[in-house]
Parts: sequence; structure tokens; C-alpha cells
Amino acid sequence: MNVPTTAREWLDQTARRASTHWPSGAVRWTPSGNQHLTLRFLGDTTPEHVTAMDDIAASVAPLELGLDRTGVFPEKGPPRVLWMGLRADAGYAALLSLQQQL
Repeated sequence: MNVPTTAREWLDQTARRASTHWPSGAVRWTPSGNQHLTLRFLGDTTPEHVTAMDDIAASVAPLELGLDRTGVFPEKGPPRVLWMGLRADAGYAALLSLQQQL
């Protein structure tokens, strides 16, 4: 997924602000442009399944998604992941449809 420049800049800015809450070196930040959207973690996946998912994804028009909120997990103990939530709108509904197809 290509993250538009404005969204990538917003993610980078949010990460910079969040980084002020942890000691230097305590957190490994994802480099700009390496952020991703997880629909579902699949683990080991056969090449045939990957090809089938590529075909499904190619049949879907581009989606416009809005970023909404942030959080961390795990909820208890030291945070390992900072996540950005998606705004519940038409783009999100289309994404859920794609997720179900996959």
C-alpha cells in the first residue's frame, strides 16, 4: 500500500511527538515509508494463497482511508507497538469488505 505523503508526514510527526515520552534508544521507530496496514496476520502462507489474495486486491478500486486515533499494545506492560486507527467512514467500510473477501 502506498501511503500518501501527507499521511506519511502526519505519521512521522506523531511518532516524533510520541518519542519524547520514552528515553533515547528505548524505542525502535519504524522508518518513514515503512509503515503498513494490517488486515489480519496470516503467518506462513502458500504462494498460491498469496497469488489469490493479489488477484482479489487488484480487483478493488483504490481506497481513501482516514487516520483517527492512536494507541499501544500490549495494553499492560511496556508498549511494543504504537498503532494508528482508521476513521469509520466509506473508505473503512470498503476496506472491511476487502478484508472479508480475502
